[in-house]
Amino acid sequence: MSVTEEKYGLKPRDAILLFIQMILVTVELLVQVVLTIFLFIHQIEPIMIVSSILLLLSLIAMIVYAVHGFRTSRKLLIVSIGLFLLAVLFNLMLPRNTVQIIMLVLIFACLFAFIFEHKNIKVSNCLILATAAIVLSFSIYSSITANVSMFGELENPTLTSILMYLSIFTPTIMIFTFGISHFVRSTRRGE
Repeated sequence: MSVTEEKYGLKPRDAILLFIQMILVTVELLVQVVLTIFLFIHQIEPIMIVSSILLLLSLIAMIVYAVHGFRTSRKLLIVSIGLFLLAVLFNLMLPRNTVQIIMLVLIFACLFAFIFEHKNIKVSNCLILATAAIVLSFSIYSSITANVSMFGELENPTLTSILMYLSIFTPTIMIFTFGISHFVRSTRRGE
């Protein structure tokens, strides 16, 4: 029996996955805080600010779930996913092309179904994998079609570009953290 199994009840594979999740959430939290502050300072599209705040709250719920909630229930994970879904809805209100709208609707549909099927492991695993594939495609497609000039004239276009591309991959990181949480909890409970 390994140290992680004795001390935390986790298999080494699950401990590694949770460590990766911790790194992803920490990096994403820092990026989201900087992005939210940037959006406030430059008074960029209010819908983007609301979406950024919802993602920030989703990350905080994920951290609380990772530290405490995983021991009791999936409620905080579901809250985190729900906040993320609200952010997706606000993103649908932003100017998007047809491909992006279709992908966002598919992401929303898969995660919404996941909320109701999270206890059915086979279905929930398929839903989270489908969501991961769609969200990765969305992020790659959006990074190809991204245009910094949509923010108008800003004093530091380099910082704007960096933040824009980091925010484009926010959904991908979020889905992977949801997937890791779901996988580790499911395997830990023997579901």
